[in-house]
Amino acid sequence: MSDKNKVVWSEGLFLRTQHLQQQDRLRRALDRLEPRTRQFLELLFLQDEPLPYSEVAARLGYHLLDSGLLYRVAALAAMRAGLLGAEALDETAIAALAASLPLSFKPGRVRLGDEEVTELLRAEPVGVAASRVSALPAVRRALHELQLSFRRPPGLVADGRDMGTVVFFDAPLKVFLTASAAQRADRRHKQLISKGISATISALRADLEARDLRDSTRAVA
Repeated sequence: MSDKNKVVWSEGLFLRTQHLQQQDRLRRALDRLEPRTRQFLELLFLQDEPLPYSEVAARLGYHLLDSGLLYRVAALAAMRAGLLGAEALDETAIAALAASLPLSFKPGRVRLGDEEVTELLRAEPVGVAASRVSALPAVRRALHELQLSFRRPPGLVADGRDMGTVVFFDAPLKVFLTASAAQRADRRHKQLISKGISATISALRADLEARDLRDSTRAVA
């Protein structure tokens, strides 16, 4: 884990963790927290490597929301409907499409109507399109209620930008992890190569930096 990774939660405790080197300090801090919060953070950080959010949710028996997937599904549907060809997007049409998506989720799987689309959503063109679509205020409003519907007992692990600041602003526990574009490009490059997909780290990094700029400067959260 990079020393730039951050942990922040509502009790006001802040730690900058370095992989394994400060586990004692982290354990002492976790002792002050309520049991479920402590269990979540132990699963996430006190491992040889940080666990994916999906695995943390599974171990806790919590529901999982990957908000990025919602925007990727909306982007995929918009691409298929021919709504992303122009430089100026038809926000009203894309928002209407997003509001009526026939989505269903299974552990690790996403269906759009009768079609299994999980692997399609990981394609780079869909990721680029998702960043464009997610900048549209009407689309974000259309998907906001859907995201809120995931919050139900016994708990929810929500992953994505704006989860802790806008969608679930009153969440009792918020964890912010950051990684540089270079680190994310290297990770993504390894994922693509392992699947036999040709890619260059420089192109992936440029794409990630462009997405970061769009996401950090959009007018709506």
